[in-house]
Amino acid sequence: MSGLNFGDLLEAVAARIPDAPAIVHGDDVLDWWTFDAQANRLARHLLAAGLTTGSRVAFYLRNGPAYPL
Repeated sequence: MSGLNFGDLLEAVAARIPDAPAIVHGDDVLDWWTFDAQANRLARHLLAAGLTTGSRVAFYLRNGPAYPL
């Protein structure tokens, strides 16, 4: 699918099942609506910092599900 990106997928899932669990880590549960909202805030912050659509970003973190929570 040309032109589809990760953000589009998050938005599509969040629109379809907003209250369903997206990430579960122990007792912490993040629903799809909140996960999508946090991803949008991060995207706006990166754009405000000077990145543009299509910029590549990497996160150097240990492997684990707790980061978006």
